[in-house]
Amino acid sequence: MILIVSSHDDFSTNEIIDWLLYYKHPFLRISQDDLIEIENIEIQNNDVEFFFQVKGKRFSNKNFPSVWYRRSWLSFAEFNIQCPKIKSVFNQSIHNQLLSEKNVIYNFVNNNLFRDSINTPFDCNINKLLVLQIAKKIGLVIPYTKIITRKKDLLALTKKYNKLITKTQTGGVFVGSSREKLNTLTLEVSEEMIAEMPDRFFPTLFQEQIEKKIELRVFFLENQFFASAIFSQYDKQTSVDFRNYNFKHPNRTPPYMLPHDIQEKLKQLMSALHLNSGSIDLILSSGGEYVFLEVNPIGQFKQVSKPCNYHLERLIAKRLIDKDKE
Repeated sequence: MILIVSSHDDFSTNEIIDWLLYYKHPFLRISQDDLIEIENIEIQNNDVEFFFQVKGKRFSNKNFPSVWYRRSWLSFAEFNIQCPKIKSVFNQSIHNQLLSEKNVIYNFVNNNLFRDSINTPFDCNINKLLVLQIAKKIGLVIPYTKIITRKKDLLALTKKYNKLITKTQTGGVFVGSSREKLNTLTLEVSEEMIAEMPDRFFPTLFQEQIEKKIELRVFFLENQFFASAIFSQYDKQTSVDFRNYNFKHPNRTPPYMLPHDIQEKLKQLMSALHLNSGSIDLILSSGGEYVFLEVNPIGQFKQVSKPCNYHLERLIAKRLIDKDKE
């Protein structure tokens, strides 16, 4: 049986499940809304087995040789951590100790359940700055990057580089309410923006703006690359960040073949990051240089799959089925 951990409203997960239904292959889909109740854990020789209940059924980790982590997380039912026979003066200390014991169990379950999975929940904690550092060591070209906290340092950087961009150091940030929503995109740094900034500000990431020939979104799956060129620079709306989509006149996004040497370096990077899947962003500069921007372990792949006819949803479903049959 295949285990899928994903948010209940993720569209890409739904499409992969459509293929599993087509192939009539059994699967279990859970999200953070489904409480998991741990029954017992057995560690014997090199073998580990644990039993748990979820969605009213009892399972073992051995029921799931094939696991895909997409989004969300595992939610565990709380253990009883009340200690009525202990003097009240010790209650808080005992409570904290039992919380630590509980976290050891949950981490053990997560590590074993996702040991051979496609992606893991731990991939979400990837550090963009460390990724850039490792990419540079491997030999990939990266943009000049600087974290700045003072306006005078930013002004000095504008004299060194004609154009700068700024973006978050984490993944996309989405904030808002039922009435309004805000999200963060890559922005070009303007004189007006700098003028409005205080002398000291929160540590912010700035990079040289690469003059691009094309952008590249690359989906990586177990040492295979599926790349799409994005002609975003021909549209003012998308020239800085193609995610500022122009739905009336969409960017052209044909398939693209990465050079062998870039593929090899990206394989080294993904291996160093312990990632077997993810979405990689690159730029082919106007000077013909491939510039690495970032990797999103749980990135979207629909925009690569559909326009380029890669049929990634079917491919992922078949990979999961093959792994289950092994």
